[in-house]
Amino acid sequence: MSASPNLRFLLAATTLLVLFACAYEAAVQWPVQLPAAATHVIISDTVTDTASLTGLASNSLRPTPTTPTRPPDTQSTTAAALDTTRHSLPPVDPIDDPEDCPPQPLHFSRLRTGPVFHHYTGTMGTEHVSVELSWTRPDSITGHFYYWRGGPEYQLSYYGRHQGPFVFSVRQDEAYYQPKKGTWHLRQPPGPVLRGFWLDSAGQRRCFVLREDYHQSVPYDIQTLKLSGGQSTSDNCFGSSLTRDYLHLRGALPPALQRVQAPALASRKRQLLTTYERAGDIAYYLSIRLNDFNLLSYQTFYEAMHVGPRQNGFENGLFDLTTGHSLPLASQLQPGYELALRCLFTNHLRRDFGLAAIPPNQPVDPERLLELPTLNGVDFIGLALTGAGLEGSYLPADIYGVLGPEAEVNSIPYPLLISYRELRPLVRPGTPLARMLAARALW
Repeated sequence: MSASPNLRFLLAATTLLVLFACAYEAAVQWPVQLPAAATHVIISDTVTDTASLTGLASNSLRPTPTTPTRPPDTQSTTAAALDTTRHSLPPVDPIDDPEDCPPQPLHFSRLRTGPVFHHYTGTMGTEHVSVELSWTRPDSITGHFYYWRGGPEYQLSYYGRHQGPFVFSVRQDEAYYQPKKGTWHLRQPPGPVLRGFWLDSAGQRRCFVLREDYHQSVPYDIQTLKLSGGQSTSDNCFGSSLTRDYLHLRGALPPALQRVQAPALASRKRQLLTTYERAGDIAYYLSIRLNDFNLLSYQTFYEAMHVGPRQNGFENGLFDLTTGHSLPLASQLQPGYELALRCLFTNHLRRDFGLAAIPPNQPVDPERLLELPTLNGVDFIGLALTGAGLEGSYLPADIYGVLGPEAEVNSIPYPLLISYRELRPLVRPGTPLARMLAARALW
């Protein structure tokens, strides 16, 4: 027998009253969020409480106990050793609900050392060349070579499962979709002396004898350190990390080159702590573009796997190996070089896209020229000296501004190379760059 309308109304009202009471009780008596334990910084194989590291207190977005959760290990690296009290982490915007993303321990990876780079000089055919090879095991060897008197820089790669024959692929570009420029043959495993031949794509054979040589270069490897963990700064709880490569010079160093050597491990850790953004995975990858004729040119590629104000890009630098001093690129060029250098880069860009070059001595609108890739009008973060010339790294927006949005840019960043023969009129006499060109019979 069905319930009367009055009974149905009474049942519905009672149900609503019970639901309201439950909701009110939950809102009033919701459990208070307890303070989390202190975040830990893991240094090597030891743990130090951040409650005692005031410089890292900003890493935790929640209150920490006034006393450490465990006594610090006096045998481990301490906060004083890293000097973190003067280098606090940068502030970040809090996430919507920190309880959903508990902070992870700040952890340093072990210092990883990559392949050793070996520098060789000698002759290939009748021309002087410089060669650099790097390997950890003889089944994976990479490198490059260039002729002293000009021409492109060739990339070398060998991947084998057994000892010899050592046959390298030769390409003019690092991209593997580029056609091969022949094969490079070694008659024995790489060592202090290299003997073999280059069989180019035209079938011409050039024999070489090369010897390991550091009279005007330095032996080096690249070491990598990574910092990860901490409070997530995004509501999806993605982890964060900061990876940085460091140049490590090998062997006994003269006092001048101590300026070029990577800092001590404690200083590297302090550097990572002070620059840790905790906004995704960020990495600084180092490569040496020129290590010859007492010049060391390096390039750092910045990769940000997050959404932030800074995107991917290059930062470059130059050292004089005779003094260990850093050399601004502008100090190696003639005063007033800017417009001429912009014309050179623009003409190379136009030729790459099948357009006519700007005629020499013709008035040109500066708005139609590529800008020099700079950070603040002084530091040329997008320009690097290589074995073949001066290379500029441009983003698509730079190219669209000159050629229009219809230009198809297939490489990001897009490299443009000014050969040393083209650059020669803009080089300032008496500079380390001029001395290199003279030694290479390019002056």
